[in-house]
Amino acid sequence: MWGIDLKYVREVVRVKQYTIVPTTTEYVLGVFNLRGQIVPLLDISKILNVKRESSETAIILNYNEEAVGFSVDNVVGVISVSDNEMLPPPTEAGDYVKGVLRRDGELISILDTERVLETIEQAEITQ
Repeated sequence: MWGIDLKYVREVVRVKQYTIVPTTTEYVLGVFNLRGQIVPLLDISKILNVKRESSETAIILNYNEEAVGFSVDNVVGVISVSDNEMLPPPTEAGDYVKGVLRRDGELISILDTERVLETIEQAEITQ
């Protein structure tokens, strides 16, 4: 299970249709129209190297004053977390996990959203 800092999240939407953009990186699914705004739809599971199901759910993030959609399996809910609840990530967690939480017997990996978006931005620039 993954968590995203709410300071980046604008909304959660259903994306039933998107347009594939040729010659983009493997994690760019395409773009879609969100109330007149063209939003890139990204499959971050490719960056995180995790398996996921196909879904119509996307988390819309604000990054550098632009909207970016992360395609996700589902959104379970919103929880409040104090700084002292977050544990440092295990060494094998990879570069994109900034911490972990233990809730109801489950571990939740907290995504380093800025690092993911910066990685995507750098890949787009070098392509």
